[in-house]
Amino acid sequence: METLAPGRRAGTGLLCLALATLALLFAAGHAAALPTKLCKANEASCSKANTWTLAPENFKGTISTMKLVLPGYLTVSCNPGKFASTLAEGAGPLTGEVFKWNFFNCTPEGCGISTPATEGTGFSAEVEATGGGNGTMKVGKAPTLVLTCSAPAITCVYSAASIQLSVQGGGVGVAAISTESQLNKDFFKSSLNCTQTAIYAAKHLIVEPGLPVYVTN
Repeated sequence: METLAPGRRAGTGLLCLALATLALLFAAGHAAALPTKLCKANEASCSKANTWTLAPENFKGTISTMKLVLPGYLTVSCNPGKFASTLAEGAGPLTGEVFKWNFFNCTPEGCGISTPATEGTGFSAEVEATGGGNGTMKVGKAPTLVLTCSAPAITCVYSAASIQLSVQGGGVGVAAISTESQLNKDFFKSSLNCTQTAIYAAKHLIVEPGLPVYVTN
């Protein structure tokens, strides 16, 4: 009977360890790739009967509270407003685009907030389940807000590489999309007295695809 040399035994052990590690990585990747769904019930795995059908402009919220804070200089609040995106199911997160991001009745008087394009913003959207019927929503492709005021007469353009929002599952008055994110000034498009950063804080109550709605797998 052949006796393995110590080097061969060590090599075999390392090979087994490498294979086990690859198996764990594959399992972790497979678990992370579970499709995200919008569900009518707080189910860890949403049943077909409870899965909301995703039609065009299928993930919408109306602004409950919204502020754009220019630290030490100005705070602009807008209410009402709306946030709308179109999402599609895939192998992992729900992905799509932010279709509308509108702000109305802003104060102080003479100030307004908009995106570079009211419709077809060009910003991407990605929604992923995090557990307990809740999730996250990432708005990417440099989401941008444009603040204009007549008194003081300023134009401030703020953006970020992406904005992370939390998605709270639930029913009427509970299901919401919210964030508090720092945005950075575009120096070439902004007035000199605009602050270098601004804080965007908002809460959007979910109205579509319907209520209750939970973010699940």
